[in-house]
Amino acid sequence: MKEFLKNHHELIIALLALLVSCVAVIQTSCSLKMQREHNEKSVRPIGAILRQNFENKIGVIFENRGLGPLLIKTVSIRDTDTNQIIGRDLINVMPPLLNGRKWSNYRRGLKGSILQANKSIELLLLTGDVSDPIYIENRDLIRNALGKLIIELEFTDLYGNLFKIDEPLATFARN
Repeated sequence: MKEFLKNHHELIIALLALLVSCVAVIQTSCSLKMQREHNEKSVRPIGAILRQNFENKIGVIFENRGLGPLLIKTVSIRDTDTNQIIGRDLINVMPPLLNGRKWSNYRRGLKGSILQANKSIELLLLTGDVSDPIYIENRDLIRNALGKLIIELEFTDLYGNLFKIDEPLATFARN
C-alpha cells in the first residue's frame, strides 16, 4: 500500500481535490435553496379581511399585512345557505339602499389588482349618523345581507405562489 501511495500521490491528490469540489458544489446548492426560500418568505403577502361593524359604520376591507405585494387573481362572493357563487364584487350582491341613500365607498373589479404591503382596499363602506332612522334601517339591512355571505379571495406573491382566503361574514348578522 505504501508503494502504491508513493507512486500515485498525484492521483490521490487529484481525487481528494475532486471530492472537496463535489462537497463544495453540494453545499453551495443547499445554500442557494435556503436563500431562495428565505427570499420568498421575506416578501410574502398576508391577506386579511377586516370587518367594520360599528353603530355609525359598516364596512369590509381587504388588507395586505405581509411584507410583499399581492396580486389578486380571483374574487368570489358565496351565499352561506347554498355555498354557490353569487357574484364577483361585494357591492353587486348588496340589496339597494333605502330612500335613495348612497354608499360611502365601494370597490368593483378587484381581479388583477395589486395591493402593496401594509395597504388596504375598502370593498364596501356605509357610514351615517346613528340618530338618522333611515341610516339605521339601511345599516341593519346591510348587516343582515353581509351576515349571509362568504368572501373568497385568491392571490399570488411575487414568485407566483398561490394563497387563498375563505372568510364567512357571519359576525355581521350577530348585531
